[in-house]
Amino acid sequence: MKEIKEDKLQDYVTKFFSLYYRNRQKFLTILGGFVAVIAILIFFLTSKPKESPEVSVRFTEALGFYSTGNLGEAEERFLEIVRRFPHQKLGIKAQFYLGNIYFQTQRYDEARRAFTNYYSKNKKDPLLSPSSLLGIGNCYEEVKEYKKAAENYEQVAREYKKSPFAPLALLSAARCYKNLGDYKKAKEIYEKVIKDYPTNPAKEDAQSGLYYVTTLLEKKKIK
Repeated sequence: MKEIKEDKLQDYVTKFFSLYYRNRQKFLTILGGFVAVIAILIFFLTSKPKESPEVSVRFTEALGFYSTGNLGEAEERFLEIVRRFPHQKLGIKAQFYLGNIYFQTQRYDEARRAFTNYYSKNKKDPLLSPSSLLGIGNCYEEVKEYKKAAENYEQVAREYKKSPFAPLALLSAARCYKNLGDYKKAKEIYEKVIKDYPTNPAKEDAQSGLYYVTTLLEKKKIK
C-alpha cells in the first residue's frame, strides 16, 4: 500500500513539473521562486508523520501562515518548533520551511544553513531531500557563486537520479556553467538531460540550451 501511495505521489509531482515547465515564468512571479512552489506542494501531497499533538498543531498553524504569504508569523512559529522539538520529524521539517522563508526574503546565507541543516538530518525523503539540495544551489546562485551552485545541482541529479527534480537540477547546473563561461561543461549537461530524460518536459529546454552553447563553441573555433 505504501509503495502504491508513493508511486501516485511521484505521478502528481511529475505532472506538476510538466505544468511548471509550460508556465514557469508565471509560477516564479506569483510564488516568488520555484523552491516555494515545491514546499507547499510537498506538504499537501504527503501524509503527516506521527508526532505529538502539540507539535502537529503548531506545525499546521505555521504552515497556514506560510501558505498565505504571512512569512513573518510563519518564521516565528517554525523557529519555535525547531527550538522546542529539534529531534522530532516536524521539528526537522521546519528547517526546510525556514530555508524557504529566508530564501524568499533574500537572506541567502541563512537559507543555505537551514537547507543544509535539514539535509544533514534527512537524506531519504524522496521529495524534500533533493529539494533542499536545490535550495542550497539556489542560494549559491543568487550570490553568484556559480561553481558551488552547479556542484549542488549536480549532486541532486547524482543522488536522486530518478527524482523529477533531477532534470531541473541539471538544467540549473548547465545555466551556472554558462554563467562561468564553461560552455563545454554546459554542453555535456544538456546532452545528458536529452539522453537520460527523453520524455521529460526538461528536454525541450535542454535542446534549446544545447543549440545555444554549441553555436558559441563553434564561433570560438572559427576565431
